Amino acid sequence: MKTRLILSLRNRWPSTKDLQTNMVAMKSVRDLHSIPGFSHARDRSNISQTRNNIWMCLSLLGVALTVYQVNIVWRGYTKYPIGTRIKVEESARQYFPAITICPYNKIKCSYLQRDLENCHSTNCSNLSRYCQLGLLSGCSYMKMEREKQLNQSSNFHITCPDQFLELINTEDGNIEDDSLFDEVYGQLQQTDRQRIGMEREVMVKLCTINHRPCSGYFDVQTINTVSRGNCFGFNYNGSFQVRAGPEEGMSLEFFLARNESVWHSMNNKVGLRVVLHQPNEVPLIEELGRDVFPGAATSFSLQIRQNIRQPAPYPSKCIGSWNETFFTTAKFPVVADWKYSQVGCSRMCFLQHFMQNCDCIYHNQDDMNIKEYHQNQGIQPFEYCSMKNQTSVECLKSSYDKYNNDKCRCQPSCNETIYEIGTSAMTWPSESGWYFKAKEYNMTSSSNGNEPISAKVLDKNESELYSIIRDIQQNLLRLDFYFSSQSRTVIEENPVYPDFFSLFSNLGGALSLWMGISFLALVEVIEVIIDCVLRVIQKRRNNVTGSTITKE
Repeated sequence: MKTRLILSLRNRWPSTKDLQTNMVAMKSVRDLHSIPGFSHARDRSNISQTRNNIWMCLSLLGVALTVYQVNIVWRGYTKYPIGTRIKVEESARQYFPAITICPYNKIKCSYLQRDLENCHSTNCSNLSRYCQLGLLSGCSYMKMEREKQLNQSSNFHITCPDQFLELINTEDGNIEDDSLFDEVYGQLQQTDRQRIGMEREVMVKLCTINHRPCSGYFDVQTINTVSRGNCFGFNYNGSFQVRAGPEEGMSLEFFLARNESVWHSMNNKVGLRVVLHQPNEVPLIEELGRDVFPGAATSFSLQIRQNIRQPAPYPSKCIGSWNETFFTTAKFPVVADWKYSQVGCSRMCFLQHFMQNCDCIYHNQDDMNIKEYHQNQGIQPFEYCSMKNQTSVECLKSSYDKYNNDKCRCQPSCNETIYEIGTSAMTWPSESGWYFKAKEYNMTSSSNGNEPISAKVLDKNESELYSIIRDIQQNLLRLDFYFSSQSRTVIEENPVYPDFFSLFSNLGGALSLWMGISFLALVEVIEVIIDCVLRVIQKRRNNVTGSTITKE
């Protein structure tokens, strides 16, 4: 009775004859009515046995190809494949990026001398540092030489006697010790560094948006870092939008005040370094900046490209916030106000690596002002490595060679905006326009005894006039920023299999191509497999029962 119940699952199962039992699987497959190949193979009424066998072989070939393709689809699914879609979005207005601009000159000599004299009169704690900066920067030497030309007495020997003795023993006042200058500069507090640096009012002569003053849109910010000195931030709140075209952008004019510049060997570049970034991102000047030079008007033509990626387990393994990295906001509160970026994470990883191995970092690596942030938050601040300490130098060198960014898991951002920049430059101001710019900004020329530029300079001979023009052109530069088009390119990653239905669709395509079966036919195949398994189990049970009866 039990055997009959099992066999009743399908009335077409053969009897218990041995030959028919061996053909159970083949006949069961032939009885698949919904699969075209197998239905032809079982139909003996209209086709010959040869054609029947051919159809059976073709059906089995289709099964093999189906299994092969299903395997390919399944392996692709387990690898979480993605497809990339590129689309162009049009917009009448685009949000303007934040802009950070840093001069190559960290200090203004007249401001350093002012604070040095004030510090001497009040006997402040920074006196020795100011004296060293005056010596190492060449500012004190320039001041002494200028006073000699004007028959004025210098008091540097009174305010800084030790540095004065060292200065008079040099031929040109150039103390070539770049690392020591940066080390002393980094020992000052941020407010002190900012006070002796270039002022916004001195350098930023013009800032307009759509030919209107920038003050109606945002305030220009001054940011001081050890690596760059005073930098100037524009549109940090990201508040305004502009149309495409040069007439709708932002224009800046700068005055470098080169006669106030540090002039020793470390300051071997003249101009500005510019970086464009999102308003809530850290402006990484060293990694992302571009240099511009004086005597030129440089145009920055912008195009927005947005990359949208997929997080793990997809291949991009993108990250949406700092909390998905080692640098969580709980462990590193300084990153709480920053948008995550792969470059910023790499910089944090770099700093953390040096701190763990050497207990200090290079001064020029702290352009995020992390040390200052730690001091303000009551966190134990780290120190800048002294280049006079051979142990620190060797440790930094060894750690740099061993540095591996993979340990920090700095993956790309899931939503990243990149400003693709095209630049061009031309001479500015021109030989016919320099006078009007100099007069507009009330500029002076060292070639004219540092007197304000006036109409009387035009009466000078050609050689004297040329030196004045050159002096003006070496201090002025212009920057123009604008969007080249009103479109933005969006590169978006999308999962090939966003859900199980898409997987079933691909599997259905493989089944339909080689076997021509539908969902119900697939259920029928599963049913046949179950019947075959049950039949084999029952056959083995019957064999065991028959052997037992024979022995008895």
